Amino acid sequence: MQVMGYNARRLAGVPEGTPMNFGWLFLPIINIALGLRILTAELRQVAREIGDGKAPAHQHVERALARYNGGPTGDDTVNGDIRLRKYVERVIDHSRRVKLARGR
Repeated sequence: MQVMGYNARRLAGVPEGTPMNFGWLFLPIINIALGLRILTAELRQVAREIGDGKAPAHQHVERALARYNGGPTGDDTVNGDIRLRKYVERVIDHSRRVKLARGR
């Protein structure tokens, strides 16, 4: 996972324009923890939208992945499909290959 400066600043509560050293983002455990925090928040948001009837239930993980990569508009549709479909498919394909390699 790679957390960009805007999200790191937002999660750390540092206002825009305030100088910030981003060197700590190179620590893998920090980057993974922040990335999971963002992805979990996106999963919760999509679940709320599904509950409100604003999103199809069968695409909850796909929409959350698209938002993780592209921000709040990452799951916008273009020609009837998620705008960042290629990214979502790459992540899902990689996940399948890892599961196969681990015998699951």
